[in-house]
Amino acid sequence: MSDFDVNNAYGVRALEALYLDTTRTQGAAPDLLALYEGLSFVGAEGKGEATGRWPRWEVFAAEVASVWGRLNLKEELNVMIEKAQQDRGRGGAMVRESESINRFFNRLLMLEVDLQNAIFEAFFAVYTELVRIDQANGAYDDGIETLNRSQGRWIQHIEVNQREVLYTDPVSGAETHYVRLCLDRGVPWEAARGAYEALP
Repeated sequence: MSDFDVNNAYGVRALEALYLDTTRTQGAAPDLLALYEGLSFVGAEGKGEATGRWPRWEVFAAEVASVWGRLNLKEELNVMIEKAQQDRGRGGAMVRESESINRFFNRLLMLEVDLQNAIFEAFFAVYTELVRIDQANGAYDDGIETLNRSQGRWIQHIEVNQREVLYTDPVSGAETHYVRLCLDRGVPWEAARGAYEALP
């Protein structure tokens, strides 16, 4: 997945988290509170890039809560979230672009620049954190995988385990194949020994 392509399952989860965290009832702390409070625009004037407009996350969240309605995104985001939760409940994943994310980005452009930039920064911080967590847990789904490198390790050997023709086009003769690969993700002796020697 491209570093700048956020219209994917992680983008849906990030937009869901941002929407829910900015529309929570008072007193409910978001799971990502530490991340939100560390955003460059949150804080007193003179603190980094902060202008003092949003001295605390709660002030920013309250302003953004009103934005969802002004941009006519509330109903659409609620539907997107419900569908995403159903897909996750069934073990499915989003495989195509979400119109809700495209609409969110387009409608952000209707806001004044400081608010627009702050909302995008918050969205992208959540997106980046979700990706980081999944990468750390070995659960990151980056779409098509390059087979010469997997989870930070080189694949030592690739072998075709099974090949089956699923469909042959009657006009062109083009075939669709199912190919099952066997990947040797073994760790070279030198790498294992280096890791062992690095232990305290």
